[in-house]
Amino acid sequence: MCCLTLTHELTDKYCMQAEYLQLFEQLVREVIQTQGLCLPWELQQYTTAVMAEYTDKPDVTLGKTFAERYLTAETVTDCKWVGDAALLVYGAFPQYRQHRGVDRSYYREIGRSAYSRIHKQPFEIMSEHFDLAGDLVSATVTQLPIQLLQ
Repeated sequence: MCCLTLTHELTDKYCMQAEYLQLFEQLVREVIQTQGLCLPWELQQYTTAVMAEYTDKPDVTLGKTFAERYLTAETVTDCKWVGDAALLVYGAFPQYRQHRGVDRSYYREIGRSAYSRIHKQPFEIMSEHFDLAGDLVSATVTQLPIQLLQ
């Protein structure tokens, strides 16, 4: 019974992620069409996947500062997490920590640096075009259905 429940929960999780991925793919296509953007395909795909992956995550920072996470990042997974979280904050939550004097450029530099430490695609493109990816996140989240924003 426990295995069935776990399998059911995992299936639900992946089905929900697939639904989120489809939603974000549609929203990203709309943003690109309405704004006439020409973005690298890998950037579009990866940015879409990041938004879908983190939709249900309550706190992408996990209670640590970005500097702490970046300075202690030792693996590809660690660097990916820092880059992804910085991308989301940069694009979707630009006011985050602004009351403490932290602005968007901080997240851009942390995210770019984290992605650049992963010497393969799509991370090199994400590092090079971090601003574009962040702007894509920003434009996309402004189109989200209200129930996902709550």
